[in-house]
Formats: sequence, structure tokens, C-alpha cells
Amino acid sequence: MDTRSIYEPLDPSRNEIRLLHILPETFFPDRPDDIFCTIKRISLQDAKDTYKALSYSWGTKIAVKQIHVCVNGSEIPVTLQENLYQALFHLRDIHEDISGPFIVWADALCINQSDDIEK
Repeated sequence: MDTRSIYEPLDPSRNEIRLLHILPETFFPDRPDDIFCTIKRISLQDAKDTYKALSYSWGTKIAVKQIHVCVNGSEIPVTLQENLYQALFHLRDIHEDISGPFIVWADALCINQSDDIEK
């Protein structure tokens, strides 16, 4: 998984986690087949947003699909397994609130998999 620059360090003193904000298709109407999202840190102590935890099987190690993580105005392509991609695509499509993102926690994206301490 290409994760360059998508992770800000978590603050353990604030009991932080990261959440994936899947942006509605209407935010990028000219690219309906692409998934766009942001990753935001939240403190579990002050959490106000509701989110869904996604449970799935990691499957094979072959990364076959790509999403776009928006960080500081730039798109960073991130590849992931087919099953996670399909889940995110489905969640984006069934989320009818076009005014905001669908918020989810998925370990492959919300935990920095390159950081052994964080894992």
C-alpha cells in the first residue's frame, strides 16, 4: 500500500485514532468510478462524529485497486485489496447524504501499517 504522506502522527495523550471520510460521488461528478476520501485524527475523549467500523478479511496481499486520499489539497493514490475497495465503493454509493462524507474506521487505512508501534 502506498501510504506516503497520508498519516499525521497520533497523539497518545489524547487517545487519538484516524477515521476515513469517504467523500460523496457528487463532490467529483466527472470521476464517478474513483473513490475520494480524507483521513482525519480524532480524540476518543472528545469524539462527536459517529462512524462505522468496517470488519472484513484482508484477503491476498496483492493490491489491485486504487483510491485517492486528499491531503492538504493534493490527491495521493493509495492501492489496496479488492475486497476493501469494493466495500468503500459500496458505502459511498449507498450513502445518500450528498452534503458530507460517510465516516468509517478500516484498519488497513486508519492504522499506519508501516509503523510497528502503531500497529
